[in-house]
Amino acid sequence: MKNYGRKLAPVEEEFELYQNQLEGTGSIAALMRVRGAINIHVIKQSLSLIQQHHPFLQMHIVDSKDGMYFETEQAPEIPLRIVERNKEKQWLEVIEEEFSQKFDSQRDPLLKLAYIPSAIGSDIFDLIFTIHHSISDGVSLIELCREFLDYCARIAAGEQV
Repeated sequence: MKNYGRKLAPVEEEFELYQNQLEGTGSIAALMRVRGAINIHVIKQSLSLIQQHHPFLQMHIVDSKDGMYFETEQAPEIPLRIVERNKEKQWLEVIEEEFSQKFDSQRDPLLKLAYIPSAIGSDIFDLIFTIHHSISDGVSLIELCREFLDYCARIAAGEQV
């Protein structure tokens, strides 16, 4: 039996329809340019923790005969894409790519992350969070990014989280 969370509100349903019909228009993104070093395992662990902490990051959207619902059955991990840095503003191309790719919202989590490691001789790396607009607005996404960085710092410091 399917585990439907709740029916999408009309505005959430609109964002899902935009996502399916007009590429990228149902998504929002946040770029974080971070100074320092980070281990990919810290990123993965922090991503897992925010997914565990936020129920909407464990859901996807299903279209049933009586409307669209958030479903919580078998949530896969939030996708992490590692992008080779070829130039200083690589993040701009990645954001454009993220907006051009639709979420497979009936199967995948409604958040994805792109990581662009530091260039040689630099200590700045980029993180690009892209989220389905049906579960977040810009302010909420920034708060999610802040929480993610907090987890990264705590894990890197050896704290138990």
